[in-house]
Amino acid sequence: MKKIPLTPYHSHVILTRTVREAKRVYRRLYKSELELPHNARGYTVTLERKGCADSYFVYAGSVSDLAHEFGHVLLWLFKAIGSDPAEGGGEPFCYMMSYLMEEARG
Repeated sequence: MKKIPLTPYHSHVILTRTVREAKRVYRRLYKSELELPHNARGYTVTLERKGCADSYFVYAGSVSDLAHEFGHVLLWLFKAIGSDPAEGGGEPFCYMMSYLMEEARG
């Protein structure tokens, strides 16, 4: 499990890499069972409190699945802050994606 802050936003990503780890960590953190779709290779749960995203729980088994799930996280984050992800040629979105991928790798 790895916690990645979404600075400067008051949110973070909880990253897990296996189904077993995802279910164990989710149960420990959120006191409920994680229901994954059959044969899921990746999955993102947006956890909200008081109407805004508090955190994102991500399970991804490969680098390509990770990029896919981080795409979901960023689209939800940009929607929550009222920003078009295509604005500025998509640079803010791409920089955040690069940041998440680098943090996940480290």
